[in-house]
Amino acid sequence: MKKVTDNMFDKESLAFKEKYKLDNSAFWECHNKPIITHKWLEIIAEREGISGFSFEVVECDTEKGVVVVKGNARKDKRVEESFGESHARNNRNAYPVAMAEKRCKDRLITKLLGVSGFLYSESDLIKHGNQWDFADETDFGTEEVKTTKEEIAQAMVEVEKFENEKPKPKK
Repeated sequence: MKKVTDNMFDKESLAFKEKYKLDNSAFWECHNKPIITHKWLEIIAEREGISGFSFEVVECDTEKGVVVVKGNARKDKRVEESFGESHARNNRNAYPVAMAEKRCKDRLITKLLGVSGFLYSESDLIKHGNQWDFADETDFGTEEVKTTKEEIAQAMVEVEKFENEKPKPKK
């Protein structure tokens, strides 16, 4: 991965970087574009008062490695909704539930900060071989991906924990 340099920032992402007084270590490089780390998005979200994160598992099929999470968050009176997905075609780690939630959270934060479409987070990247690529630009659909029993068990524990932490509806 190349080191992020100032000339990689477009006008919008440079303004974001300057507003939050970030140095280049808060970013990764992918295809000559700066990609903000999840850690820094969470720090900025806290500074900006982004809160009320809630997540709902829309689909979870650990046999196929498919997880879709729908989430909401708010900043002041503004509420946003987004989705995070994890599939064998766009995720190579053993924690598809966590990745779906991370993608959803990062997308909610960038929407509420007004930089969605201008600045992308590391959760939208996937490593293929020695190269990083945007998850939505990958072409892994033809290769077979096998999930181990241990990975499936871990994912199921994550889903159960996630479901148990969801607020219960008031009667």
